[in-house]
Amino acid sequence: MLSAADQFSPKPFVEPPWAAAFGCLAQMPVSHQGGSAAHSRAVEVRQKEIRADHGYYADHWLNRQTILQRVKSQMPALILMYHDLSEDPERVPAGHRPYVLATSTFHRQINSIATSGLPTLTVAQWCSAPRPPRALLLTFDDGHVSNHEVALPILCERQLRATFFITVGRIGTGETMNWTQLRALHAAGMEIGSHTLTHRPPSTLDDDELRYELRESRRILEDGLGAPVASLSSPTGFFNPRMRNIAREVGYRTLCFGQIGLAADDGDPFSLNRVAVKHAMCEDQFEALLRFDRGAIHRLRLPQLVRDLARKTLGPEVYLRVRRILVQKGSGR
Repeated sequence: MLSAADQFSPKPFVEPPWAAAFGCLAQMPVSHQGGSAAHSRAVEVRQKEIRADHGYYADHWLNRQTILQRVKSQMPALILMYHDLSEDPERVPAGHRPYVLATSTFHRQINSIATSGLPTLTVAQWCSAPRPPRALLLTFDDGHVSNHEVALPILCERQLRATFFITVGRIGTGETMNWTQLRALHAAGMEIGSHTLTHRPPSTLDDDELRYELRESRRILEDGLGAPVASLSSPTGFFNPRMRNIAREVGYRTLCFGQIGLAADDGDPFSLNRVAVKHAMCEDQFEALLRFDRGAIHRLRLPQLVRDLARKTLGPEVYLRVRRILVQKGSGR
């Protein structure tokens, strides 16, 4: 016979066969399960059943899963956004100079990244499970020729990968990479994504125009590379929220935009925050980013909030005209 103590002791809770699958399902945000209210209620019912069957031990296990999920969501990805590289950015026209990084600075930053111990992934890789608890994603917007001539050799030297978002309508024109250079990036293991077809501010486009920009740019890239294109980035600071659903509709798996912040591990893959690495960013700021210093990110975010308000108030045409005037006067913005 069992002793009184044995009879009234809670039975040992051994993690059952359903634990791994149910634990992930139960603690995952509802948005990741299709947003089904019925599914959410079913999860709650199943949790109650588990607690009824296993008492204290089930509570302990479920609470542990919740804590682990919260810790994971607090350790997201840092997505850095680059544009052009130049040996002498001071020779670049003032209007574009804020987005141009010195080659020597870029080389130093890549060395810091390579020795940081952070896993460095493409956007498509990070958005595919499983994800590391912290990761660094390198992205380049527009498709400037320096991405091939300067960035590619440096990245290959350090065995790092990056995602290059290309303004497809400009391929092979001016200082934009041509198809031979894009294919060389792809062959080296880099991801090629779309930066739309014409680089027009998305907020000025209606749904049909947006759909054409996204679908046509993806089709041209896939035809030219002979490979699928999964990732998209929004051009200019004039984001259009409708872009998310249209991007899903035409076949993209991810969408990056310019809002400064970390990309949440449990967030929407069509709302990926990034941090622009600009000409004015100092070494201390960059090193703080690699430490995932949220204070440093918030300090970068504050000026952007002011710019966002100005964009919304003035509209694209007036804002860009005012910005050009301020830049020419040496504001550096």
